[in-house]
Amino acid sequence: DSNDWIELYNTSGAGINLSNWYLSDTIDDLRKWAIPGTVIPAHHRVSFDEVTGFHNPITSGFGLNHEGEQAVLSYLPGTSQDRIVDCIEFKGQENNISLGRYPDGSAYWFRLTPSRDSANTNPIPDILFEEIMYHPDNNEEYTYDDEYIELYNPTSEQINLHSVIGTYAIPWRLNGAANYTFYPGISIPADGRIVIVPFHPLIELDRYNDFIFKYDTFTLTYGVNLFGPWSGNLSNESERIALEKPRLSEQPGDPFYWIILDEVTYSDQNPWPGSPDGGGDSLRRINSDQYHSGNDPENWKADIPSPGEPNWAPEPNIPPPPT
Repeated sequence: DSNDWIELYNTSGAGINLSNWYLSDTIDDLRKWAIPGTVIPAHHRVSFDEVTGFHNPITSGFGLNHEGEQAVLSYLPGTSQDRIVDCIEFKGQENNISLGRYPDGSAYWFRLTPSRDSANTNPIPDILFEEIMYHPDNNEEYTYDDEYIELYNPTSEQINLHSVIGTYAIPWRLNGAANYTFYPGISIPADGRIVIVPFHPLIELDRYNDFIFKYDTFTLTYGVNLFGPWSGNLSNESERIALEKPRLSEQPGDPFYWIILDEVTYSDQNPWPGSPDGGGDSLRRINSDQYHSGNDPENWKADIPSPGEPNWAPEPNIPPPPT
């Protein structure tokens, strides 16, 4: 009941003949659909859809599941050059929102307005991770309590952290190393932030007070811009966390499938900064906008912890006085 499509982009400076190239939805059978022999010119694109391409006739090839799928591109001439050229595994997709690299041919994937056979459009802005404290200073007390995750709304409008499905408001969630389900009614104002912690700020008052005094952040109020507890644990080495929203599933089991709005798989190894691993710094996003992926280590830096507050302004570059 849909006509899903896959677009390929040639990042090289020469045309590529697609004879002996294949598309599939599994690495267990890379030859599900042979791409018709055609040439993609340098820095151009070509697309294929289900109805006329990789699922035609319906008993052959493959289809794409909007609740989560993988796509695999292979070059298989039957020689030592056989290889998987590119692949992606993704979670749920919304109707009429594509998943694409931005800009064309870049490393990271974004939610986009579909632009088949033309340059990829600007990514869709939404809530994102802005600051993560995954390993507080080893020399201080209550280090576990001092972990936190900060979300930021970069848009000009308030965003509710739930999806309306039928007559119900189904909350969004953190998923991965830290798991937390927001309750209906939570929202983030335009240019606003909320903080999620591993304890209950209303019940565990000692831990709440320790947190507030440690970071000198008296503007955080439970149920307004401070929430918790999450379950799970932020690793001191490497971990994945994602912000996800639900859609109604057509499959048995989980009543919902989940769409990733932002995702971070951080590390304490280069090219990620090392000082957030117990050195007292937090992991801070550099560009808090829809154009820079949460998974790009070049878009994160070590910074002074400031949960719930904007980025610390850099010291002005004042030239020395003349001698």
